[in-house]
Amino acid sequence: MKVLVIDVETTTKNKGHPFTEENKLCTVQLYSSVTKQPEIFRIEYDDQPYGGACSRIAELIQGHDLLVGFNIKFDLHWLRRYGISCFQEKEIWDCQLADYICSRQEHRVSSLDEVCDFWGIEGKTHEVERYWDHGVDTPDIPWEVLSSYALNDVVITWNLFCAQCEALAEKNNMYNLILIDGQDLLALEEIEWNGLKWNREGAEVHAQSIQSELSSLADNINRYLPEGIGRDLSPTSNDDISALLYGGILEWEEQEDYLFTYKDGRTKIKSRRIPKATTLPGFCKPLARTEVKKGGYYQVGEDVLLNLKEFYDKRGRELIKLILEYREKSKLVGTYLLGLSSKIDEMGWRDSMLHGNLNQTVTRTGRLSSSNPNQQNMAGDVKEFIVTRYANQS
Repeated sequence: MKVLVIDVETTTKNKGHPFTEENKLCTVQLYSSVTKQPEIFRIEYDDQPYGGACSRIAELIQGHDLLVGFNIKFDLHWLRRYGISCFQEKEIWDCQLADYICSRQEHRVSSLDEVCDFWGIEGKTHEVERYWDHGVDTPDIPWEVLSSYALNDVVITWNLFCAQCEALAEKNNMYNLILIDGQDLLALEEIEWNGLKWNREGAEVHAQSIQSELSSLADNINRYLPEGIGRDLSPTSNDDISALLYGGILEWEEQEDYLFTYKDGRTKIKSRRIPKATTLPGFCKPLARTEVKKGGYYQVGEDVLLNLKEFYDKRGRELIKLILEYREKSKLVGTYLLGLSSKIDEMGWRDSMLHGNLNQTVTRTGRLSSSNPNQQNMAGDVKEFIVTRYANQS
């Protein structure tokens, strides 16, 4: 079996995210089991044409059977972005994923250094990372420094792959499981690449209608405060809700004008903020073992509020209902309807697609997880704004 190890170096915006349009692929480095030599290709490191390099990389991929990498889905995204998609028919071995499987899901999202240490492999150098830490982007790092670092990484990944294969020499089931998960990885790469089309305009219109509901809900919650309190409470503040439900100190500041006298006798009206506080009586006792580290305050998460059985009266039950409804709608607006649009802007996804991560090495149960943004278990109000990318279809 011919094995090709793949690694890439990119510009660093959003941690080199392959769907951030501003980012560029700077180098691709390969290690072939045939030549036993690492090779590096300049892509957008300088102003030199890189079409020939991309063609040569594609030829090498086509001439090998198994592609190896560390968190290789990242590398495959970058190859595809530069027109190299011939990896889709290959077998895949991700050393990070292999380590996760071999550790029985204990090593989650491990770094290359951590995995090398576990497998007894010499780790990577960090000189390039020092440049990054000081704000120097990849194309501005001296070539001798960048190339040495990049070639070392691809050799390390080859050594790690060899160590994993040696350990699995008599464990065919585990070896085959890693290869099967490699095929799953290709499917996930395809899903992430395609993304989910987000109806930004529709989501923002819906968010505006919900924000008027939030204002009304907040007013109703604040009616439960005693008269004469100097401020409204925030339904999303755990401290405020804890003080309202269980009794406690509600703090705020007020603007106060005062007369300031200079040394020469001149006077002037100035303003300052004065701390204020009041103690709320509360409605019931908190549940056992729900006190938080900040003394005098208690947990007020959804699970806790749903279990506050001390609220026998209608007024108390209505207050909890209002708080839960406010939080649900606030999350819908902040995390999803407006939050996903903000995520698209933040990440530079100019195709208006959500290119979230589908992770194979996060949970202890081997299940997939989703992040940046989390696209699992979205509410129905959110799903209706994930739409088809094709015209005249719904």
